[in-house]
Amino acid sequence: MAKILIGCFLAFLLPVILAAFLVPDVFFSKNQATQISKTEPVDAQALSSSPSSLSVSEAIDSNGKIYVEVPSSEDLDPKPTGIFLASVKFIFSKLPEEGKSVRFFTKYQEDKWPFPGWGLKIKRQTGSIRPEVYWMGTNGRGGWYSFGEMDLKEDHWSSLSIAVDRKNSISLYFQDLDNEADSTGIVLPKFVGGFTVSEIPLPVSQGSLKLLLPVSSKNSDIGSIHDLLVARLEQPEGAMLKLVNGGPSEMAQRIKTENINLWVDARGRDRSSKARKLIRSE
Repeated sequence: MAKILIGCFLAFLLPVILAAFLVPDVFFSKNQATQISKTEPVDAQALSSSPSSLSVSEAIDSNGKIYVEVPSSEDLDPKPTGIFLASVKFIFSKLPEEGKSVRFFTKYQEDKWPFPGWGLKIKRQTGSIRPEVYWMGTNGRGGWYSFGEMDLKEDHWSSLSIAVDRKNSISLYFQDLDNEADSTGIVLPKFVGGFTVSEIPLPVSQGSLKLLLPVSSKNSDIGSIHDLLVARLEQPEGAMLKLVNGGPSEMAQRIKTENINLWVDARGRDRSSKARKLIRSE
C-alpha cells in the first residue's frame, strides 16, 4: 500500500517539477515583476535585485504610435566595458493617471523571446510617479526596474539619464530643468536609485530604437521629447552628477564627439557625427 501511495505522489509531483523548469513565466514572472516594481531605491552598491522574466504582453506593450524610429546598430547597445549613457529631455502637459504608464523609448527584439533590450518609462502608482528602466538580458534575466519617486511637474522641461557601468549598476538621475537654482546658483540632477546588473547578460538586440512620444520643441497634448542622447564612454568623463546635468544638449558639450552614438533633436534629426537616417512619422 505504501509503495502505491508513493508512486501516486511521484506521478503527481513530476509534471509540476517539469513545468516549473520548462515554463518559468507561469510560475515566476508575474510575482517577480511585481516585486521589482515595488522595490525602494537604495544605494546601487548595496542592492542585488532579483531578475525576472516577462510575459509577451508585459514586454511589448507601448503607447501605440511610434514617432521616431532609429534602425538597429551595434553602437546603440551597451558593451562589456566602459559606461553606457542614455538621456532624454521631455515635458508633459498632463501627467499619467493612477496605474498608467508612459514610455519614452524602447530598444528590444520584438520577435524573439526573451525580448532582450532596454528602455525607459514612467509610471504613476499609489500617488507617486516613478521612472522604470527595462533591462532584459539575452538569457531572460532582468525586466522592468522601478526607481525612486520623482517630483515631476506638468509643463516643466525635465530630464532622465540612465548610466550603466557593467562592473557596478544601473543608476538613474532625474532633473527638473525649469527649477530655480538654489542659494549657490547650482541645480544638479537627483539620484533616484540603482540596481546591480553584473549577473545579467548585456541586453543587446537587433531591435530598432523607437521613440514613443512626439519629438518637438513644444508641448503636445500628452507631452513631448525635446532630444535624446545615447553615448558610450571608455571611462568616466568627470563626476556623473555633473556629466548628466542639464540633459542631452548640455551633455553633448561635455562628452567627446566620437563617444556620442545618437543625438535626436527636436526636429527628428540625428545631430551626432553618425548622422543616422531616422524614420519619422507625424
